[in-house]
Amino acid sequence: MVEITDHAIEGITKFEGEPRLEARLCEGDRYEVGYGCTYYPDGRRVQKGDVITPDMVIPMLRHCMKVELAPVLGALDRKPSQNWIDAFALFAFNVGGHNVVNEPAAALTLFNEGREADAAAAFVSWISATSAGPSALEAKDSYYAGAWSWHERQNAQGETYRVRLWTSPDGKPCLYRKRMRGLLRRALATGCIARGYDWEHACRDEAVFLQRERRWDASNGRWTDRIHSMTQLKDVLPIASQYPLSAAPITLDPKYFPAPADEELFDPAPESQVVEQRWPEPVPRTAPEETAPAPPVVAVVEETLPEPVPAKKPPQPYRDYDPAREAKGMPVSKRFHGLWLIFVGWIGLVGEALQGAGSALAQMPFIRELAALNPIQLKDWRMGLLIIAAGYLLYWYGQVKAKGPVK
Repeated sequence: MVEITDHAIEGITKFEGEPRLEARLCEGDRYEVGYGCTYYPDGRRVQKGDVITPDMVIPMLRHCMKVELAPVLGALDRKPSQNWIDAFALFAFNVGGHNVVNEPAAALTLFNEGREADAAAAFVSWISATSAGPSALEAKDSYYAGAWSWHERQNAQGETYRVRLWTSPDGKPCLYRKRMRGLLRRALATGCIARGYDWEHACRDEAVFLQRERRWDASNGRWTDRIHSMTQLKDVLPIASQYPLSAAPITLDPKYFPAPADEELFDPAPESQVVEQRWPEPVPRTAPEETAPAPPVVAVVEETLPEPVPAKKPPQPYRDYDPAREAKGMPVSKRFHGLWLIFVGWIGLVGEALQGAGSALAQMPFIRELAALNPIQLKDWRMGLLIIAAGYLLYWYGQVKAKGPVK
């Protein structure tokens, strides 16, 4: 039986804060309780007016994470470690297990290829969410000024109410595909867990940045954010690596049922059996129904293109050479400088050897003039060999870095 440790549970609870004990309509047009659970462990959907007790929060969350993790585990080609099980459970709960498999997510593909470090870094490609209107906080943010407006709607009773909607430049309602720093923090935390590190110190709110620019995507008829720069997993790993995850389970707040729930509660019974109801019925709300509910906001978590980790090219001469490239001047060419050093080294070496030979050949005017022309007067033949070796090395390096011809 695959287990989800409390490290994965805290990856949700520490971001969400206090759980919701009363059902509320979420962005996906479903009612949710706790930490975003839309169904109970016995299969019933959360309904409007449902109220749960604090001891139901963690068992519901653990069950929902297992349900979302199931399709991801079925798509794995390699056996995951416990850290990767926790990371995939957290990832699947945030974006949906079937979304991870059907896209498929880059983290899943890279993990199956055995590239675990790249897979952990690829979680940051899922930091987008699409909505139909801004939240109350977003409406106050100057970044979104001019991208939304009030629109009038009517409910089933014919009553008119106002709602905030994203608005295109020509004044029509549209969608907005947002890149969100909060989702980036969660993705970085997931990557840290996959690598076996505690994320809380490395992924502090002030340590994660996302520089973006709002623009109108005319081809898709929606607003979107263009990312200029953002924190990557490699930026937080130096700190996270100082806090390895402990092997022992961590202790959750006892108010929210710290002990793992009975597995028997979560195993579906065969259809031929009649199972007694084990999950407590939700407490009905007595508050009056809302007369003017806001229309549901569509939320779709989307994957952006992951930043590829380029493989290092072997140092081969002329690996990036393009004969059609504009030629550069010879004085700035490393190949020219290397050949010049080789020539100087050989001339100096030959001149020094002949002059030191004491032979009649060394007394010939041509030999003396040739040695005098050498810009480097050698006092030791070994220095000539070093200059020649340096010339060959520079010439080879120039070939490796060569982009085009010289003139």
